[in-house]
Amino acid sequence: MLVLSVERDGKVFIGDEIEVTLVDIRGDKARIGFTAPEKIKIDREKVRERKLAETRS
Repeated sequence: MLVLSVERDGKVFIGDEIEVTLVDIRGDKARIGFTAPEKIKIDREKVRERKLAETRS
Protein backbone atom coordinates (compact mmCIF):
# COMPACT_ATOMS: atom_id res chain seq x y z
CA MET A 1 0.00 0.00 0.00
CA LEU A 2 1.25 3.44 -0.91
CA VAL A 3 0.53 6.07 1.76
CA LEU A 4 0.78 9.76 0.87
CA SER A 5 0.40 12.98 2.82
CA VAL A 6 -1.63 15.54 0.90
CA GLU A 7 -2.66 19.06 1.85
CA ARG A 8 -6.27 20.23 1.46
CA ASP A 9 -7.08 20.64 -2.26
CA GLY A 10 -4.03 18.48 -3.05
CA LYS A 11 -4.35 16.05 -5.94
CA VAL A 12 -3.07 12.55 -6.62
CA PHE A 13 -3.15 11.01 -10.09
CA ILE A 14 -3.62 7.32 -10.81
CA GLY A 15 -2.49 6.63 -14.34
CA ASP A 16 -3.73 9.09 -16.94
CA GLU A 17 -7.45 8.77 -16.24
CA ILE A 18 -8.03 9.07 -12.49
CA GLU A 19 -7.61 12.18 -10.34
CA VAL A 20 -8.15 12.09 -6.56
CA THR A 21 -8.56 15.40 -4.68
CA LEU A 22 -8.52 15.91 -0.92
CA VAL A 23 -11.48 18.30 -0.75
CA ASP A 24 -11.81 18.87 3.00
CA ILE A 25 -10.90 17.54 6.42
CA ARG A 26 -13.48 17.67 9.23
CA GLY A 27 -12.37 16.18 12.50
CA ASP A 28 -11.41 12.58 11.81
CA LYS A 29 -13.06 12.45 8.37
CA ALA A 30 -11.63 13.39 5.00
CA ARG A 31 -13.77 14.38 2.01
CA ILE A 32 -12.24 12.99 -1.15
CA GLY A 33 -13.27 13.81 -4.71
CA PHE A 34 -12.68 11.54 -7.68
CA THR A 35 -12.54 12.40 -11.37
CA ALA A 36 -12.56 9.28 -13.53
CA PRO A 37 -14.18 7.87 -16.66
CA GLU A 38 -17.67 6.40 -16.16
CA LYS A 39 -16.28 2.92 -16.89
CA ILE A 40 -14.32 3.08 -13.61
CA LYS A 41 -16.45 1.98 -10.65
CA ILE A 42 -15.78 3.81 -7.39
CA ASP A 43 -17.47 2.65 -4.16
CA ARG A 44 -16.91 3.05 -0.44
CA GLU A 45 -16.01 -0.23 1.28
CA LYS A 46 -19.46 -0.77 2.84
CA VAL A 47 -21.26 -0.14 -0.46
CA ARG A 48 -18.94 -2.54 -2.28
CA GLU A 49 -19.47 -5.25 0.35
CA ARG A 50 -23.26 -4.85 0.06
CA LYS A 51 -23.12 -5.09 -3.74
CA LEU A 52 -20.98 -8.22 -3.56
CA ALA A 53 -23.35 -9.81 -1.02
CA GLU A 54 -26.34 -9.03 -3.30
CA THR A 55 -24.52 -10.59 -6.25
CA ARG A 56 -23.83 -13.78 -4.29
CA SER A 57 -27.49 -14.15 -3.21
